Amino acid sequence: MKILLIMPRIPAPPNDGGAIYLYHITRHLAMRGHELVVASFQSNRHLQKPDMMTPYCRLYSLPVRFKPYNITAVLKSTITRQPVSVQHRMDSTLMRKIFSIIPDSYFDIISIEGLHSAQFVDIAKAKYPDTPIILRQANVEHLLLKRNAQNTKNPILRLFFNDQAQLMKKFEVSAMKSVDGVTAVTPYDQDKFCELIPDLISEVVPDGADLPPKRNISRDHHTIFAVSNWDWRPNIDGLLWFVKNVWPELQKRYPDIFFEIAGRGISERLQHDFKKKGISYLGFVDNIEIYRQKASVMVAPLLYGSGLKLKILEGLASGVPIVTTSIGSEGIEMKPGRDYLLAETPSEFMEQIIRLLKEPELRDKISHNSRSLIERKYQWNQQAEKLEVFMNRIIEMSKS
Repeated sequence: MKILLIMPRIPAPPNDGGAIYLYHITRHLAMRGHELVVASFQSNRHLQKPDMMTPYCRLYSLPVRFKPYNITAVLKSTITRQPVSVQHRMDSTLMRKIFSIIPDSYFDIISIEGLHSAQFVDIAKAKYPDTPIILRQANVEHLLLKRNAQNTKNPILRLFFNDQAQLMKKFEVSAMKSVDGVTAVTPYDQDKFCELIPDLISEVVPDGADLPPKRNISRDHHTIFAVSNWDWRPNIDGLLWFVKNVWPELQKRYPDIFFEIAGRGISERLQHDFKKKGISYLGFVDNIEIYRQKASVMVAPLLYGSGLKLKILEGLASGVPIVTTSIGSEGIEMKPGRDYLLAETPSEFMEQIIRLLKEPELRDKISHNSRSLIERKYQWNQQAEKLEVFMNRIIEMSKS
């Protein structure tokens, strides 16, 4: 197939969830023999390495200035009744310029990568009116905003998030109705989309992970580990809950324990606070695999959110035993007690962590089972094949 992918930013280097998702599916579609063209912004707010995309696609992009959200953007969204995250950053004029430099006159299919990029469906249809289009959803975006509202104590923010949730829901429905098919990353997300549009043509195409080689690294039975993009609100809220409600008692009961945190987005104030609490903040780590395979436990205290969590898949692939919530495991066919340990309350987190620190046989069992799960069901090449099958289905339907 000849495929046009429309993305909000260049997903290289793949160093956060959104970029990882886009980079690896592009890479594996190319490895399956498809001809790929990518239309994308060059983000000023993310490290961008266009050359990393060269082996897999032809890239057409222009620089964009993504500005922080401010009161003007909020007021404009309130007046125009469009979601602030779409209106403020999805520059249709600039995307038209990018389309004007794409020389191709034909594609078998167009893939809109993420709900926010659905702002450009009309641009795609104007240039390629006979080409079927799919939308690949990474979350149920309006539910994320609704859960943000439920988890904020500030009444003004709660009002804002609830209003944005309604605007996003309207945008989400309109976007899905404007395309020929939709993919979701979990069955739960697919069900939510089909509640909004009962006759929606959809498929579940989960995220994936690459199986890293096993290394000769001894797991440190004193070390627990967490990694995320901490700019993402559900991630930081869950971490702060864990540090407040679990970590102090865990230190008392297990004085030799170490807690290492990796990933961007921890403020200097929080870094100072963590240091006082005996927590080691590593920042962004180029070779995260060393830390995952050294730790005896990875904690993912997610209290709310949507979609499938890439950090969970990557942790499973590394074989690091994971303790997470039902939200953290949502959408992944992982069984508590076999592939990971489930915890919802502070006492459950503490109990499960201590079990893993003290029981090497349990660590080994969870580690083996989690890698086997990824090998069977969640490798990137398997997800690319599922997407390929769905794309072919949409192409055939468009011909009838």
